[in-house]
Amino acid sequence: MKEMFASAQKKSDEQGKLVASLAKQVETLTEKAKSKNPRGATRTRIGRRLNFETPSDRATRADKDSSGHNPDETAPPGAQPTVENLPPPAGSNEVGDFERIDMDISDQSDHSDGGADVHPRRTRS
Repeated sequence: MKEMFASAQKKSDEQGKLVASLAKQVETLTEKAKSKNPRGATRTRIGRRLNFETPSDRATRADKDSSGHNPDETAPPGAQPTVENLPPPAGSNEVGDFERIDMDISDQSDHSDGGADVHPRRTRS
């Protein structure tokens, strides 16, 4: 019984040493990573730039840049463009433009084509 306890104690001590050395390695690697890339800094990959700007963002930015106003100043609430007060797009549907679709759910009219989903060869018997 004493031998089993001694071997278990020895294994426990070895595991404790292993855990301590692994914890130290994790700590040193964490410190190295923090020194290479401080918190809040982002790593950029050279040659790859992602642009998530939409055409409306570009137009808004161009308007701000050309207006001569300080972009850091806050504008009055009515001056910011919203979906409701945006003018319709200039010109008709050109290549690359999208057709505006009315998504109003209050319109309850039936726009289905009567039997468009019925297969011509299938008949009900």
